[in-house]
Amino acid sequence: MAFVLDASSALPWCFRDEATPETDALLSRATNGERMYVPAHWPAEMLSGLTRAARRGRVDDPGVDRFLALFPVYNIVVDAGEFQSRWNDALPLVRLYRLSGYDAMYLALAKRLNIGLATFDGRLRDSAMAEGVPLAI
Repeated sequence: MAFVLDASSALPWCFRDEATPETDALLSRATNGERMYVPAHWPAEMLSGLTRAARRGRVDDPGVDRFLALFPVYNIVVDAGEFQSRWNDALPLVRLYRLSGYDAMYLALAKRLNIGLATFDGRLRDSAMAEGVPLAI
């Protein structure tokens, strides 16, 4: 089974103090080769989250490198697509649910692929449920 993975669900894999049974279950699914889809901005969002953590002293530079080296071994599919169609899918969700453009891209991707969404963002979870998108966690 496949799902859309947002950064709020993947970043806790890098920090044991953020681990929960839900984050561990997602990591297990990733480790077992389950396909995860992400919008094109996901790599930049992950890099930003890890480098912010490094600036705050939560992880050192070699730790950032180790975490970033893990992600290519997972079955992550980056959905680049055609920009205009991606914006057209996301913009109504931004307006309707007052989501950020980033979060709307996750929801639009899950809707388009008709698969679950893994997120810990409360507003995004509520918006997914309102759109009939199942939660993957």
